[in-house]
Amino acid sequence: MPVLILSGGEPLLRPDFFQIAQRAKSLGFYTSLSTNGTLIDAAMAERVAAVNFDYVGISLDGLKETHDRFRRLDGAFARSLGMSTSPHTGSRGVQSQAATSTFCKDS
Repeated sequence: MPVLILSGGEPLLRPDFFQIAQRAKSLGFYTSLSTNGTLIDAAMAERVAAVNFDYVGISLDGLKETHDRFRRLDGAFARSLGMSTSPHTGSRGVQSQAATSTFCKDS
């Protein structure tokens, strides 16, 4: 089975993102999205769900303070976490997962 993983940077910034994703699905590709989740509001979640992705991954770079600092955006953690638990995708049968990273600081 052919596979297409749309990841970043941030793939949702591409103006042709949904055209690419829908074309891949129409060709029978297993299609996945890996996003930081910060661009996803209710309307974007509906657009993502409409593609019928086989998998959606949300990146979390630590707890709130660490994630927001890493993404350079206040509120990024809440927005990303909101996407991973969004009823807009989950109720449509989209498999989603929040992926975390661990950063170690030398003492």
